[in-house]
Amino acid sequence: MKKEYLIIFIILLVAIVGGFALKGNKSGKEDVTQETQVIENEGEVEKNTVTYTDSGFAPDSFVVTAGTTVTFIDQSDNTMWVGSDPHPVHTDHSAFDQRQTGNSYSFTFTETGTYNYHNHMFPTHTGVVIVE
Repeated sequence: MKKEYLIIFIILLVAIVGGFALKGNKSGKEDVTQETQVIENEGEVEKNTVTYTDSGFAPDSFVVTAGTTVTFIDQSDNTMWVGSDPHPVHTDHSAFDQRQTGNSYSFTFTETGTYNYHNHMFPTHTGVVIVE
């Protein structure tokens, strides 16, 4: 039971630190859309984390190498359900679909390709993971 609390604490700590980092990185660049960030597969959760807020996913686009696990963390007042495009059927990469709502979701991208996704509950909130 204590191990579960420790894991939850670590996830929350990473989410909070990530939120402050994202807030600090805005620096007046509110209109930048589809900015691509390279995320290396170093096994560090914070480098492979997508944060979901009331505004959508951040970053909304980035590149990872095959074998990388990406964690999506809900920091919004909304409900998060990560689903592959197209909405509502999620058929482009059905294995990537979260299939339920939740505060966090992790997926290991084992195959190269472009994974367009959205929040099933708020389909205008979108993102893309490019796997090389």
